[in-house]
Amino acid sequence: MLAISFRDFFSLTGLCLVLSQLTMSGQMLIDGYDPLTNDRFANDSSFIAAAYDLSGLARSSSNKWGSVVSQNVFLSSAHFHPAIGNTLTFYETNDPLGPSITRTVIGGQPVPASDVWVGILDQSLPPQYSPFPFLDEPVSNSTQFNNSSIAEAEVFMVGRSNGSGGSVTNIALGRNRIENWNQSFTDTLTGVTDSAIETIKHISSDAEWVPFESRLVIFDSSAPVLLDVGGSLVIVGLNWYAGTDLDIDPRPNREELRDFSGFAYVGNYAAEIQGVVDAFQVDATTGYLTWAQTAFGGLTDLAQTGPSLDSDADGLDNFSEYVFVLDPLSPASLTPAMVQPVDDGGSSYIEITFLAREDPDLQYALRVGSNLLAWNSVSLDFSGGSWSSEDPSAFSVNSQTDLGSGVWQLVLRLSDPLASGMPQLLSLSATTVP
Repeated sequence: MLAISFRDFFSLTGLCLVLSQLTMSGQMLIDGYDPLTNDRFANDSSFIAAAYDLSGLARSSSNKWGSVVSQNVFLSSAHFHPAIGNTLTFYETNDPLGPSITRTVIGGQPVPASDVWVGILDQSLPPQYSPFPFLDEPVSNSTQFNNSSIAEAEVFMVGRSNGSGGSVTNIALGRNRIENWNQSFTDTLTGVTDSAIETIKHISSDAEWVPFESRLVIFDSSAPVLLDVGGSLVIVGLNWYAGTDLDIDPRPNREELRDFSGFAYVGNYAAEIQGVVDAFQVDATTGYLTWAQTAFGGLTDLAQTGPSLDSDADGLDNFSEYVFVLDPLSPASLTPAMVQPVDDGGSSYIEITFLAREDPDLQYALRVGSNLLAWNSVSLDFSGGSWSSEDPSAFSVNSQTDLGSGVWQLVLRLSDPLASGMPQLLSLSATTVP
């Protein structure tokens, strides 16, 4: 059936508000709601999404939502996203007593001129937590919408259930169909004006009604709307607003008013989202994101300043430029650590001199070996304003100089003296703290 954009015929009347402005009940409205069928963490076989993997869906204790699109990047809403420092809790299965993991939000940014917000986690999720694919299908008007893959598509709507209050396990799923294209919705909280996709809350006697038909309410903001594509759930949009009094009958004097829900459509912003995913193939730290705000000549777009990029094409990614105090925009700053032998007491020892950052989320380590197959990795720890070796029998911190602004010059000395026929190989690294 051809999808009709109702705004081609008439305009809305009545209430249309961003979800976080609504004052009604805090549970998504689901026709025929049954906790066993609609609540994810009832962990019942009759759950309407029991066949799908929802491990990439999370809530925070502040009622915000996040849906990962990579192991460390998630989507939320610009008007209602988790704040920096908030946590998101993910569950591997639908069992509330089963394995779960919590991550902290360390950064994020809105996609310009949209309600889509792309967030960064402090550490990648383990592989058993699966990111959601996201739709990549640009739509710019109602005609394109009517001919798109999403017009009239039946989707899962995600929101709060009737139980467990603000708990991170308070997640319910309902159904509806994407029926409408809103060419222009203005968010009074953020000032953003953008197009959106909409579902209509039909009554059971409407031909378009589907079982468990749903409508968004307050605190459903920023949860995803999900479409089955080839047996996997794909993010189509993000919960944005709700309204009343949409007339679904264009004939004169045949007014039929229905409630509706609106979603920020991610299909128009797939390139922007993927850009951030590509830039964060390695984990960042809060210190890295703070440094990046000034290190890239005024650039603040995460897709252009992420840690896995090599902005100056010198062979080191931006994360390495940060941890070893280099300039990410200047290949000339690529000064390797200085390695040299020093004499002491009639023996020669290897010393390595380099710069390091005082970042509590970083763990430096020196690997030492006599061949490329056997390495001994020893942590370089910072505590109480001083650096030390985890294993002084491998190396010691021979000198440490505080250069200010959290930067130190360190001189490490291998504990074993140089000996003929016994090569000493070194590898210096830094990773985010687990």
